[in-house]
Amino acid sequence: MNSNLLSVSIVIYLPNIEILKICFSSLINSLNIIIKTYYLDKIQIDIIDNSDIFNNNYKLEITEFINLIRVHKNIDFNFKSFPNNPGYGTSHNHSFLNSSSKYHLVLNPDVILKEDSILKLIEYMESNPTTDIVTPKIFDWVGVNTLTTNQQFLIKRYPSVLQLFLRGFAPQFLKDMFSKILSSYECKELDFSITQTHLNIVSGCFMFCKTESLKRAGGFDENFFLYFEDFDLSLRIERKDYFPEAIIYHKGGNTSKKGWLHRKLFIKSAFQFYQKNGWKWI
Repeated sequence: MNSNLLSVSIVIYLPNIEILKICFSSLINSLNIIIKTYYLDKIQIDIIDNSDIFNNNYKLEITEFINLIRVHKNIDFNFKSFPNNPGYGTSHNHSFLNSSSKYHLVLNPDVILKEDSILKLIEYMESNPTTDIVTPKIFDWVGVNTLTTNQQFLIKRYPSVLQLFLRGFAPQFLKDMFSKILSSYECKELDFSITQTHLNIVSGCFMFCKTESLKRAGGFDENFFLYFEDFDLSLRIERKDYFPEAIIYHKGGNTSKKGWLHRKLFIKSAFQFYQKNGWKWI
């Protein structure tokens, strides 16, 4: 199999460097298995930095991180800086729309991969040629070093306005009152111990994709700055599957706890999503 098997893109914005190093270390460990299994010369990784603040401390930290990465001889590493911050999806598009790889991994910088996760996903895609995107089983990553067995339910149905409000902003007693509505949105009736196929919406924190399928869909809609670009892309990709034998750990979520700027971006992107794809209230 040729060296154009896989490419990876990671978009960062003023990242926690310690968390980023842990993420990248787990990625390298997972990629090393692929390199050995498929006798690859190179795997392309693009790190796109959208940070608009480039003070001396941050510059030193990110430079040290880049130098740490460059020691891996089998990694074709590209670091790109977009201080104008064009948005999450736009920055990923700069990577995979110009890639010649067979598969592409859209990866958040707050993810830990189990060592065999990428190998299992490649094997799944090779055995299921009509699949466009496959998503792994996702557990919580808490703190710096705590990996839990609490599963994140990031496979979704088309969201209603009520479901988004409840999940993102409602106090716990309201969430408890409408638990059935939220469970339906998060597809909790599915058996997550087995493979699930032909899903509706998958999370952008980890998308293992056919590069050709991403290109055919036109990539992420660049009108979305942050939030819902993964929902929108999912609706334009034909087949999305879930494969629980591949496992990752993810720190993200909790939009309501990230401050008013994130809430504002969430609401704006939700409005864009519904204007484009159709409103669903309840």
